[in-house]
Amino acid sequence: MIGLEPKSISDRLLGTTAHFPPPSNLTPDSSQLEEDRHDADAVDGEDDKRYPNITAAEWEARERPRQLLENILTRQVETCEAQRKALVKESVKGPSPYERAAEIAPTHPNALLMRRTQDSCFREVRRVTNLLLKLKRYEGKIKAREQDDEKHGGDGI
Repeated sequence: MIGLEPKSISDRLLGTTAHFPPPSNLTPDSSQLEEDRHDADAVDGEDDKRYPNITAAEWEARERPRQLLENILTRQVETCEAQRKALVKESVKGPSPYERAAEIAPTHPNALLMRRTQDSCFREVRRVTNLLLKLKRYEGKIKAREQDDEKHGGDGI
């Protein structure tokens, strides 16, 4: 059933294979009615080979429900296609600012406290790192002075 057109799905459900357009709001003239009846009789003759137990009256009785079902299925397909296109457009755009904010928002009851604790820990790490860098720079300056004193042979005072 996958990959079938909506018309062939409805045809399989009702046991018909002929394609009939959906009824229009215009009233057909008598020549069109005669042609339609002639076409329907030709289709009935073909279908009788496949379904010998179904009479012409039964085929005629099935035609209106078949058309209604076809129209319902066509509208359903159009609705699903419109929804699919809308979802594709929305997913291509990405999340809205409100959705992003909802994703980022803290969910744990103590989230603010935890964030402050993390910030405090990061501040402490930054302080210790800066202190170590200062000590390293100071040590480098001391070594540079000692090397200058050794080159010049003086006390440095």
